[in-house]
Amino acid sequence: MGVGNSSIHGKITKKTWKNVEEYPKSELIEMLLGEEELFKYTDNIIVEKNETLGEDRNSVEMEFKKTARPQRIKITKVKRLQNPYLRACYLLRKKEYEIRYEKVLQTFVFHGTKKCNVPNIRFYNLNWRSIKVHKFGKGISFSTSSSYASCYGDHGELGEDYMFGVHVLESSRCEGNDNMSFPPEFEKDAIKYRYDTSENPDGKVIVKYRDDEFYPAYIIKYKKRRHSKK
Repeated sequence: MGVGNSSIHGKITKKTWKNVEEYPKSELIEMLLGEEELFKYTDNIIVEKNETLGEDRNSVEMEFKKTARPQRIKITKVKRLQNPYLRACYLLRKKEYEIRYEKVLQTFVFHGTKKCNVPNIRFYNLNWRSIKVHKFGKGISFSTSSSYASCYGDHGELGEDYMFGVHVLESSRCEGNDNMSFPPEFEKDAIKYRYDTSENPDGKVIVKYRDDEFYPAYIIKYKKRRHSKK
């Protein structure tokens, strides 16, 4: 059973991408992945894997510990988030990057958040429209530093907080500011392009502006130790 329009089914190319936003997302996913693969990404099953993650957990913890203060932050649990639809949308955006920019980097970063936001992010992904505070651009902020991301949790009585380990697509960066609604254009070889990512001066914080440019792959539960008062 096909869900796509056979007249547009086939390989997505630079020529066909000009009108790509005219098609429903389900048809684009079929064009990208093929009919059989489509069903793997659209069964609407969202799973948090509780079993031992093995190498995955080790790699996530390693990235976390690179920039965490061990005396202040400790991971208590890592879960892999499997949201087939969000994953397919992310892969579709990756294909767009490859065609439009001819290069794409996938960066692993952290996004700290309050516990009440976790369910919505799991099901619907991060939403740049809901962000009210903007330091380096009016989009979704991520950080390569787990310590920086930990500043955006609840900091409850038990010291338990959440952050997401996120895969992010990027091609080119510019320095951001609190008034940047969208990154500016730049010229290369007489062709105009647009920066897709803004960053803070030291590059530890990046901001993304479009849907599906990021995929929340892991939920990290951690404990932020409190200093005892003397």
